[in-house]
Amino acid sequence: MMQGRPEATLRLVLLLILCSCTWQRSTEQGERSVPAAGGRDRRPPLECHRRPGESTSNQFPSLSPRGETPCFPTWPAELQRRTLPIVRSFQGELGLYVRVIGKRGVYDLHAQSPFYLASTVKVPLLVALLHEAREGNLDLRQRITLSREHYRDGGHHLMALPEGTELSLEEVASYMVEKSDNAATDLLFDRLGVERVNHLVRELGFAELGPLLPMLEVRRAVWGFLEPRARSFTAKDFIDLWLAKTPAKRVAVFNGKLRPRGTFTVAELDRAFAAFYSSGYNTSTLEAFAGFLERLYLRQVLGDPYDGKVLNLMGRCETGANRLRKHFPPQATFAHKTGTQHQLVVDLGLAELPCVQGVLIAAYARKFKTRTGGDAALASLGRATLQALCGE
Repeated sequence: MMQGRPEATLRLVLLLILCSCTWQRSTEQGERSVPAAGGRDRRPPLECHRRPGESTSNQFPSLSPRGETPCFPTWPAELQRRTLPIVRSFQGELGLYVRVIGKRGVYDLHAQSPFYLASTVKVPLLVALLHEAREGNLDLRQRITLSREHYRDGGHHLMALPEGTELSLEEVASYMVEKSDNAATDLLFDRLGVERVNHLVRELGFAELGPLLPMLEVRRAVWGFLEPRARSFTAKDFIDLWLAKTPAKRVAVFNGKLRPRGTFTVAELDRAFAAFYSSGYNTSTLEAFAGFLERLYLRQVLGDPYDGKVLNLMGRCETGANRLRKHFPPQATFAHKTGTQHQLVVDLGLAELPCVQGVLIAAYARKFKTRTGGDAALASLGRATLQALCGE
């Protein structure tokens, strides 16, 4: 077939010789790369891309008893395995964000979904207060005299104090964070100014945060979605609603305050809260809030000693015993803040666990049937996080 075309035959022969040589060299190199019995493979080991300042040692300081490596931490997959049945059995929506500061790996369940902060908004408010103290714009020893107009729903600790009681700003801040007192919260909003608080929080790096409102204005906004006349309600009116412990009873009290009497239902109240939650006020994401907590941990917001003061107060938080920390061992610590609102419970903080320190854990449960069910779901997420990081 090749007669008359010697140049084509020559090219074919040369091509076959070249392929044969190439195959032989690659085979020899492959044989040399396989260690002999009892020998060692001298090829450089696979290494991760390291962040500046990370150790270049091949020995990884163990994060947990699971013996995972910095390249491929296994705890996120383990947490996913443990979280999946919790999510499937929960009648509502769950969000969870977990990350170990300075380590690789993250767990993210709806962590970029905006959610209403409820009382966790008190953390950025505290940071704004301490900023003003650091700058010399106020003295934390300054005293405020309580009056009846300062009382708020969800503020029963200050309501238990008689009118005329004097409290320092530092004491008010303690009531706000440790006991989650709403009256203390609005006292600090009044002292700093709402616009100033919002400006400071953004200036300090918490950009992914909706406009902050005082607790009384939140109530007026929510119930105002139901009936515009509620925007003129007093703090005492909302205390009356708060004392009616169930949504049905609150709607009944609300209807009784209207002239003519209202006919609103619990379903309409649900829609009013949903409308407010969608408005963006007092709103953030789990990931953004955890990032702010990380900067506090690293002393990058106000610096020492102020960032430490924030975390110390969060470490004395008295609420949320049945949420994320319910199944933590006694030696664990959790500097956190909780929040509670209509069909919503929140818990955000920094955990020091037996196996690892600096764990950011942020979670919410919402759209549930009962608050007890929401609390139980967060407790289950906390236990799953502990087990995924530290083992059984």
